[in-house]
Amino acid sequence: MRPVSKGTAPKAYATWGDARNDLGDRLDWCCSYCEMKVTNMLEVEHIVPRNHGGEPLNWDNFLISCKYCNTIKSDNNTTRNGYIWPDVDNSDLAFRYSEQFVIQPASPAVQVQAQATITLMGLDRKPGGPNRPTDADSRWIFRLQTWLIAKRSL
Repeated sequence: MRPVSKGTAPKAYATWGDARNDLGDRLDWCCSYCEMKVTNMLEVEHIVPRNHGGEPLNWDNFLISCKYCNTIKSDNNTTRNGYIWPDVDNSDLAFRYSEQFVIQPASPAVQVQAQATITLMGLDRKPGGPNRPTDADSRWIFRLQTWLIAKRSL
């Protein structure tokens, strides 16, 4: 999960959907969690869910997400506490990627928060693993392809 920088809100929004293109432009049209390039169905994601007191029109409560990450995350977190968030944490140092495990916490120092984040977004879903993806969830395929490209390049 790469760190992201949204900057300050470019304007006030009447609905959270109105922030989609501004977020997409600033975050390179990639899911803030799984990093997949998203050209369709990019969603404005409330970091703290609205039904848990998250501000519905606050730029600081927005990220962009693919349909899979947003649906799996849903409203399962009640606050930002206990997770790694790419807009405020150095998420590059929190996660380790590998061909076999796909994504894991990078160190004991961030073990609990990183694993909570992986579980919250379902980033550890892969065939044959304990947390299997749905047939439509292809995030593991793209992550594995990216890993193999990096491995060949190295």
